[in-house]
Amino acid sequence: LKFFFISEKRCDFPMIESGRLAQYYYTFKSFYFPISIDKKLPFFCLAGYTTESGKQEEQSRCSAEGWSPEPRCF
Repeated sequence: LKFFFISEKRCDFPMIESGRLAQYYYTFKSFYFPISIDKKLPFFCLAGYTTESGKQEEQSRCSAEGWSPEPRCF
């Protein structure tokens, strides 16, 4: 018997200009990342910045194409 393992795509640690993840994601970065497909990652924007939808906090989901929506602050 032969077994073939398809490597599941994952999302790497996002660098968010003018934004942050919860501190434990930085402390335990190697434990959480790369993160599995369909997992959600909460992030927040620093004072004076908002997400694309105008919120202070947002969640991004890991998809086969990468983070959706891309974690960004404006």
